[in-house]
Parts: sequence; C-alpha cells; structure tokens
Amino acid sequence: MPLPASKFENNAAAARGVLNFLDSSRGTPQKFHARPFNRYEPKFSRWWLIPSTDWPAYRHSKLSIRKSPEQQMYLGFYAEKGLDRSLASMPGVDTALILQNDWYWHEFLTAAQRGDFDEVIETLMRQSACSAHLLVEIYAFNHVPTPENTVGPDESQQLVREPSGSHFEVAGTSSVSTTLGTLGSSRSIRDVAVWLKERPELRFFWIDLHIGIQLAYGSETSGTWGAREMWEKALAPWLRWVR
Repeated sequence: MPLPASKFENNAAAARGVLNFLDSSRGTPQKFHARPFNRYEPKFSRWWLIPSTDWPAYRHSKLSIRKSPEQQMYLGFYAEKGLDRSLASMPGVDTALILQNDWYWHEFLTAAQRGDFDEVIETLMRQSACSAHLLVEIYAFNHVPTPENTVGPDESQQLVREPSGSHFEVAGTSSVSTTLGTLGSSRSIRDVAVWLKERPELRFFWIDLHIGIQLAYGSETSGTWGAREMWEKALAPWLRWVR
C-alpha cells in the first residue's frame, strides 16, 4: 500500500505548519516550540516539537519530524539517552551529554516495561492506517553528532509492525553489527526497553529512539495530509508521554 503524502515538501515546512495549526486552533493545553537540530540546513534537518523553551532539550521527550532511513518523512515520538556518568572525565566528552536523573529516558524505560505504549501503537495504526516504525540509533561517546558535524549513527536497528500484524519485526533498512544485533529479536516496545536496560555496554553510547509512522514527501497540490491530519493522526496520540 502506498504511503499517504504530506502536503509539505520538507521537515521545516511540516514542523512550522503543525506549530501554526496548534497556535491557531489551540489544539493542546501544552505550548510547543519547534526546534531544528541543524539550523544551518533546516529543510531536512531533524525537527522537534518540544514542550519547553529549554535548549538543549535533552531531558525532555519530544514530538519528532525527520527523514527516515527510507528517505520518507518520519513523524512521531522521540527520546534520547545520554552518556554514562563514568565518562564525564574522559577527554573530549561534553559534560552536557551526560545522562542526568531528570532526563525522560528513565521514565521511558519504566513506562515501556509496564506496557504503557502498547495502546498508543494500536491507536496510531488505527487512525493513520500506516505501519508503526521503531528506530534505535546509537553513537559512540566520541562520535555524538552536533549541528556542525551531523555524523550518521554507528549502528541502527529498525523494527516495523504492519497494521495487520501482531508484533514488530526487523525492517530491511537496519545497519547493525555487534552492539545492536540481538535487539532485532524484540517483538514489542516492552521488549526493546528491557533489552536496552539490560545492556551495560550501552553506557558508552548516545541513543536516539524514534517511534512513529512514515509519510511520503509531497506538496500542497499532491499531498493528502496537511498539518491537521499530521497532528491528529500521528502526533497527538503521543501527548501523554511528552514532557
């Protein structure tokens, strides 16, 4: 089945469109702020809708608009894990990247292991009629991307659940070697959270985690999903976990 097409040609236009929709419709009690990862090349940079003016906003979970490994628009939920405190004194490690107690990552692991995300995945697939995608990307402690150096991940693993399926399966776009290899056996977000929590070697890595759906990039004339559809069908289901 072909993907629905966005009415926006790039991530910057999509993020601003959704933010304008929220501001005009008062669609959420939370006030969101749109931020690009790379403000120098914003069109296809990762964009986040953040419920705070904090920047950097590592401690917050976020709504995310980015380009997927398949070169599609990826909409959904985002959380990040920083580096272990034991690395803080290592040469070249930015102390701002050290995982703190107030980062949402801890809450994500707890909530996911309780099965809290199962219902939102069902809602997401039902409302969008799209597959659910879960993407984990890891970066070594000396290889964490910055706006000035937007390096790719050292490894990534993507899982996909089809609307007709009962569990997640490995997607063909994963690029794993040893660290994330057995993550592919996960069948649910709970399995992913348990796997991530039980891997002490991940203390040496920064982790980006995305959960959402994909749209094709389009235009105002060729697309079928505008800001309202993107918000209501793909982003609003995550509100309970964005803070």
